[in-house]
Amino acid sequence: MSNLDDLLQQKLEALESGQALDKILEELPEEARELGALIGLASALQTMPHPQPQMQNSLASLQSAAARKTIRPAHQRRSVEWAWPRLAYLSGGVGVALVLLFALVSLSALGVWMAGPRAAHVATLMDVRGVVGVGPGDSTDGWDMVSDGSQIGEGQRVRTGSQGSVTLVFFDGTRTTLAANTDLTLTKVDGRWGNVLQVELSQQAGDTNHSVVPFQGKKSAYLVHTPSGTVSVHGTIFSISVNEMGQARFAVDTGQVMVTGQDSEVILEAGQATTAQPGQALESPAYQFKLEGILTDDEGDTWEVNGVEFQVTGETQYEGNPEYGSYVEVKGQIGESGVFVADKVEVTSGGDVEMSITGVVESMGENEWVISGKIVIIKAFTEIDPGIETGHTVKVTFIVAEEGQWQALSIKSLEVEPPVEPAPEETLEPDSEAAPETIDDALETDCTGADPQPKGQALAGKYGVTYDEIMGWFCQGFGFGEIDLAYSLLSQESLKTAQTIDVDGLFDKRKSGLGWGQIKKNPGLIDASGTISDTIPTDPAEGEEAQTQSDEGEASCMGKEAKKGQNMAWRLGVGFQTIEHWYCMDKHALNDIDHAFGLSQKTGATVQEILDMRSVGLNWGQIQKELSPKPNPKPVKTKKPK
Repeated sequence: MSNLDDLLQQKLEALESGQALDKILEELPEEARELGALIGLASALQTMPHPQPQMQNSLASLQSAAARKTIRPAHQRRSVEWAWPRLAYLSGGVGVALVLLFALVSLSALGVWMAGPRAAHVATLMDVRGVVGVGPGDSTDGWDMVSDGSQIGEGQRVRTGSQGSVTLVFFDGTRTTLAANTDLTLTKVDGRWGNVLQVELSQQAGDTNHSVVPFQGKKSAYLVHTPSGTVSVHGTIFSISVNEMGQARFAVDTGQVMVTGQDSEVILEAGQATTAQPGQALESPAYQFKLEGILTDDEGDTWEVNGVEFQVTGETQYEGNPEYGSYVEVKGQIGESGVFVADKVEVTSGGDVEMSITGVVESMGENEWVISGKIVIIKAFTEIDPGIETGHTVKVTFIVAEEGQWQALSIKSLEVEPPVEPAPEETLEPDSEAAPETIDDALETDCTGADPQPKGQALAGKYGVTYDEIMGWFCQGFGFGEIDLAYSLLSQESLKTAQTIDVDGLFDKRKSGLGWGQIKKNPGLIDASGTISDTIPTDPAEGEEAQTQSDEGEASCMGKEAKKGQNMAWRLGVGFQTIEHWYCMDKHALNDIDHAFGLSQKTGATVQEILDMRSVGLNWGQIQKELSPKPNPKPVKTKKPK
């Protein structure tokens, strides 16, 4: 749709230059027919003769006009040809008054139209999850809980709790999604007819994802300010992450964005990312990588997830306490030498195993492609978007198979939206030998999936064991990441101690609930007599005490408060790690944690839900009011019939 503001201005200028009204109206495109009345009004006001102030003539003219008045169909009454010739009959004082009144009303309507659609001045909250609070942008008081369908406007601030998320939907379809622990202020929310969007946001903390509809017209704008830089776009999909120190990471999925910082400016293309520190110049753009899985090596500056190594630096952000055996999500950039450098390492609760890179297609062979210097193997199950050519930017999702080869699961184009192909009408017969489309499809068939299963085959070759042994553990419910971790631990400890590790014992420990970090400390070595040596106490009480002491010793972030936290955990009947997490990671005072437990017992809400409300700025009075049961409405009294 064309920009109606600009089109109206062009037609008014043409009218002033002497172009005929009929010709101007005839040239209006179909989607701009609504401008006809406004252009006609301008023409009538421009050409109307100066009225004579004669009351008698005015009354006669009005009576004559009334006598000629006929009832017309609605569509004719709305037309320009009907509205403007009648003004010629008006003269004298009454005519002047009516003309001026009509002009004022019309100009008022014009002003309302120029202000744009009402929906352009608000954002609608959708997909509200967990605790989400909205309040004034310049204050920490007056926060209100929100739900799906709520609307917020310019100057308001949105905060999400530790398990909260929400999506802001603007009138043109643009979406901004806030993840947990995110703080965002709507500095400007405006727009005009013709899908002209004008949005300015300020992100102080957390993670956001933005899907901006391609702009219509030059007046559209979408800006996101952070402590380390500002992003401006014209229609794209991108994400921003800001930590508590103000360090920011900017990444683009599709399209292009401009990032400006301290005396610097960079253009990010699809698949690229950059980072920035407050008051410092922006880093040069680089292609990205993402790893999800179990952390199998955290020694020194080189760590490993799923067999892929990456480097951590002094600028790497950490969420949670990543350690050996933790499920983590790693996001970073691929350096010029091909080294993976982590921007952020976050501990997650999921068990997903996914690895991906972005880059430029350098060559396309039948069995292997080269993506920005990285060789990926093409298999029958690899999903490839149509239309990809050498020089295109792509995203590759892969697994590490035998001898460290990267097998591509999918290759997605970041150049343009791939065409949507209709689903095939025919389905495979049950006895068909056709290869499954993806690894995940194969796993849904039975516990082993494809034969051989690529991940299982890769692990068997890596550790010199049979394929059946690896798949046996998989069929017992262990993920390939955990199997890799167990055999990696077996190999490392055997080399260090020249002793054998009981693999069954490792998985038994995992089944009992121990974390891989604890198992690594006490893997269970088999001595010369064949007896498993295990230093983990077997008495539950003794084990709990030992673990608590260990936790306290590692809880350096609590400092002098560690002893109080230990006593509180004992008094409330929870693990010390729970108190430690709320204190160190979520930044809650011990008094707030204690208060939340008491309020939880009174209201039935979980402690986490209460602390999330505290995180978004609600005071204790507001929280108690929010959790209190709503009073039943008083019954309406009715009079008894006589």
